[in-house]
Amino acid sequence: MHVLRIAAVRGTAAIAAANTYFQPDEYWQSLEIAHRIVFGYGYRTWEWAREPPIRSVIHPLLFVPVYLFANVTPGGAQAVLIVLHTASFYLLFTSSRTFSNTAEAALVSIALYFWPLTDRGVPRRRFLVALAAAYTAVLVRPTSIVLWAFLGVWHLADMSKRGALPVLKAITDAVLVGAVVLGVGLVADSLYYGRLVFTPATFFIENVVHSVAIFYGTHPWHWYLSQGLPAMLTVATPWVLAGWWNALIGRISARDPGAVQRLAYTALFVVAVFSLLSHKEFRFLQSVLPMLHVCGAIYLASAAPSVTNWSAASRSLPNPLRTLLLAQVPFLIYTLAFHSRGQVAIMGHLHDLASQERVHSIGFMMPCHSTPWQSHLHLPKFASEEPTNSGRLWFVGCPPPQPNDGPMYWDQSDFFYHDPITYIYDRFPHQVDPAFPPSPGEVKKAARVPPERAQFDLGWQHEWPSHLVVFDALLHVKAHNTSVKDILAEKGYTERLRVWNSIFHPDQRRRGSIVVLRHSAA
Repeated sequence: MHVLRIAAVRGTAAIAAANTYFQPDEYWQSLEIAHRIVFGYGYRTWEWAREPPIRSVIHPLLFVPVYLFANVTPGGAQAVLIVLHTASFYLLFTSSRTFSNTAEAALVSIALYFWPLTDRGVPRRRFLVALAAAYTAVLVRPTSIVLWAFLGVWHLADMSKRGALPVLKAITDAVLVGAVVLGVGLVADSLYYGRLVFTPATFFIENVVHSVAIFYGTHPWHWYLSQGLPAMLTVATPWVLAGWWNALIGRISARDPGAVQRLAYTALFVVAVFSLLSHKEFRFLQSVLPMLHVCGAIYLASAAPSVTNWSAASRSLPNPLRTLLLAQVPFLIYTLAFHSRGQVAIMGHLHDLASQERVHSIGFMMPCHSTPWQSHLHLPKFASEEPTNSGRLWFVGCPPPQPNDGPMYWDQSDFFYHDPITYIYDRFPHQVDPAFPPSPGEVKKAARVPPERAQFDLGWQHEWPSHLVVFDALLHVKAHNTSVKDILAEKGYTERLRVWNSIFHPDQRRRGSIVVLRHSAA
């Protein structure tokens, strides 16, 4: 119970404090879609709009009740919901961010609890529960199939020692449960998209066969070992890696060393397979992190065999590890509660601004998906269909290349940041229309671009909005004997609101505060 209380405090604190921005997917692949389902408007990124789509609606559906509740209840009831939400047992076992990887990691942990991790097997009921959780994890994140294929083959090898019948029973159970769970996913996705869609297959084709993910960055084969895992394990890296190695070679002291060794090899297999893929991210390994923590915990506990409770365990940690853990606290507080906070907070400010003054249109001149969208802005008058580089609410887009586009591909964001001042001169009117009409989007008007990239220029054109949202860094871009700040001032824009975002940002385009500029005619 002591451990559960600690976990509850930790989880509640994380959920309450996490009003910061980490990566676009935590908003655009979950909350934005849920908002669209309930309210009828919201942006769909290319994963949802492309034919065929590659994202399953299963994960966003988890958040539909929250928006549905907000849509049909008064503010007082919503306040009660916030209290219940932050104290939710489910949330305490997941994370404070709405990534599909978080849901996947939770489902994997649940499945592993019931999964037969030794050759002794488990009762059939437990195995069926494990299969259901595992298949659901695959629906949420199709890449989870790597983990479950490895464990599934190992389990069949165990069953083969007992004869053909146990193998046949295990395969039958896997097929039946898979048919039910994947069938539910097929129906849900097909209802959402209005046509027959099996998103795990389309996800695999787009990201693996067509290698679309490479557009978002490539990394060397050793990245997970040299950077990914150390960043995820932080100060515990040496002890966890030592425990992982001991588990792999069978040199561990545990109640069930075979099960721990199987977890260690599963983690190794997943890391090895994911290392073969060019595009890598920390969160792709989120589901194996609990396995590594198990290995590290056993390694640390073996040095203090008298440990019997949580307090004794904390005292038994090596002094360097305890010191490093404490040293993390200020950094954790900053990153959880403050770093990139403005990228989320700005949407609430804009929502409030729309009730205080005439906001005819809003343009986001910043790297694509730098903020949440209608899930946080919630302004139905700006509802529009894709693409959202047009209309009265727009941002600079970044769709991935088509299969035949090649390495020279540039998206709209690349064109914009290659030379922001030339982009503004070529793609915005010379005069600001005080009616602030919607932007036309792609009209194939000639612009000055590098010749080798010209084929990817879709002719984006904009109308000047009543309000612009930019990072401070953009205002200080200088070229052609002027600056972006000077150009906007000449057009009649003045600072209306400034929101602090971070002390430092690794992306130089996102440095400084977030500034809302309003035109004098608004």
